[in-house]
Amino acid sequence: NPLHYITLFVEWLNYRFHRYTKIICVSYFIQKELCKFHKVSIEDTKVIHLGVNTEEFSPEKRNALRKSSREKYKFYDNDKILLFAAHEWKRKGLDSILITLKRLPENYKLLIVGNPSARESVLFKKKVSLMNLTERVIFGGLCKNMLEAYAVGDIFVFPSTFDAFALVVLEAMSSGLPVITTSTVGASELINNGKNGFVLNDWKDIEEMKKIILSF
Repeated sequence: NPLHYITLFVEWLNYRFHRYTKIICVSYFIQKELCKFHKVSIEDTKVIHLGVNTEEFSPEKRNALRKSSREKYKFYDNDKILLFAAHEWKRKGLDSILITLKRLPENYKLLIVGNPSARESVLFKKKVSLMNLTERVIFGGLCKNMLEAYAVGDIFVFPSTFDAFALVVLEAMSSGLPVITTSTVGASELINNGKNGFVLNDWKDIEEMKKIILSF
């Protein structure tokens, strides 16, 4: 994406010529990346994690929407729904989720929400078809009310290869939805592994992801 190259150049200019007073990092993960790749002094940085509105995203509101939200997507009571929400499907680990889903019992299904590029959309819909997962994967499109999506899910799965923070992880946690993510996601710093969520060291660790999902 040409925009990425422009962004990188502007960032390089700002860091190279010290055009800042203080650099606010949304995670320690990103703080380390800045120090490593832009040679920024750690004393010039401050980590402030993103926040979430706990009144808007709460277990009570999620539970109140659960029945109607699941009916909207025609899910049954015995269905176990994995939820994935992102606009960049490949970078955020959708391949790993599909491979894991293939190894799970038939009552495990996947709801995908987000608005990817046309190319990614076509690519992953083709993959789902080739993997014979068409009946178990729902492409929900752009979701205007994320709480509705969290209400549908039983587990939020986000094995991203790289994410500065990923606010969706925090929103899912605030909504009372179990979360599986990776150590390459900034929000993982707020997870006590095995207690308020699960953090994979490797986004490609399919067996570990499957094991965690089946533990619920």
